[in-house]
Amino acid sequence: MSSLILILVLASLGLRGMLLAILVGKGLHRAYPFFLAYVSFSILSSAVRLAVRDNYLAYFYTYWATEAVYTLLSLFLILEAFRNIFKDFYLSKAFQVMLGCGGIAILILAAGTPIGQHVAVSSVTAVILSANLVVSLLQMSTLLVVLGLIVFFDTKGHGYEVGIVVGYGIFASVHLIVLALRSQLGPHYQSTVTYAPTVAYMISVMVWLFTFLWSNERSALTQEHVRMDGPAETSEQLGALTSVYKSFTRKRRIG
Repeated sequence: MSSLILILVLASLGLRGMLLAILVGKGLHRAYPFFLAYVSFSILSSAVRLAVRDNYLAYFYTYWATEAVYTLLSLFLILEAFRNIFKDFYLSKAFQVMLGCGGIAILILAAGTPIGQHVAVSSVTAVILSANLVVSLLQMSTLLVVLGLIVFFDTKGHGYEVGIVVGYGIFASVHLIVLALRSQLGPHYQSTVTYAPTVAYMISVMVWLFTFLWSNERSALTQEHVRMDGPAETSEQLGALTSVYKSFTRKRRIG
């Protein structure tokens, strides 16, 4: 581990400690249990990795064990953010079926992605890498969906959930770009590839810290435009959906 990466990891560790204190201090740990678990585990795993960094075998097993937990927590974090952002639709049977199909697709992709055929790793490590890749794709996709909704509905994009999505979306995007370019870049650019994920994660932590430190409200993007409060609101709901649909088709005709 180079000195620069060590400094960045230690700085990120301190910022995550501040983020954890803010989550608990504002009482937001009850509303975002998986984000709390993710931040708490990231602090613990980083500390353990630093403690065993000079022992290759211990670091190897620690790294891949914690990566497996990271992947699982990241998946739950996506679902938590989705549930809060799309609160109006989350209880819909169709939406639940869609999420279930997405979960099955993740398992199939994680088990079927032929990473082990291209990288000299064990079968267990290949599954972890495959699952990590799929979750990173989901994180980046969620970021694009949320940003698309912000632009389409012309919202301010405020709220804790949006900050969470933007934070992990930044890291996932850089992670995927690095994976795509690693084999294409020459030896002169390998240092950039090595430092990029660490710097990106630092930026993600700063986004989360900024979000929970200065934002004072939660928001579901769809609630500002489409509400489902009961049978009495059916006509208003249909009117809102029609307006959104007309706006969307009008934009397509103009384009």
